[in-house]
Amino acid sequence: MSSAYCRSHTDAYRNCLKDCRDSGRSKTASKTCKPLAVKLDGCREEWRRKNPTKSKPTVVAATVQKKVEENVSANGTDGFDRTRILPHPKCRPLSCDVQMCIQWKQGDQSKCQSEIKALETCMKSTTGTVAAPTEGDKVWSV
Repeated sequence: MSSAYCRSHTDAYRNCLKDCRDSGRSKTASKTCKPLAVKLDGCREEWRRKNPTKSKPTVVAATVQKKVEENVSANGTDGFDRTRILPHPKCRPLSCDVQMCIQWKQGDQSKCQSEIKALETCMKSTTGTVAAPTEGDKVWSV
C-alpha cells in the first residue's frame, strides 16, 4: 500500500493540518499546507508508477465508471477524474435534511433511514453534475 511508502509525507501533511486546526487557522490550512500536499502527491504518483495495479477493476468500479461516462457525455467536462458528482439542485433540501438528521441523532444513520431513502430516490430520478476539481482532489485521490 502507498501509505507505508509515503508515510513521512503523509504524517507531515496531517500534522500541518492538525496544527492549523488546533491554532484556529483552519481556513488558511490549504495555503499553509499546500507545499506538503504537493510533496505527498508527488510521492503517491511515484509509488503508482513503481507499482502499477495488476488486478481487474471490480464490478462496483465498472458501474461507477459507466455512470461517470454517462454524466460526462451529458456535461462535456474534461480534465477531471469525475469521481465527485454533485446532486441535482432539486435534491439539495433532502440532502440538508439527511445531514441535520444525522447531526441530531449524533451520527446514528440507522435512525435517519426515511430521509436517506428520500434522498436516494431523488438522486436516482435526477442527473447530478460533475464537480469541478479542487486543490485537494488530486492529493486525496487514490
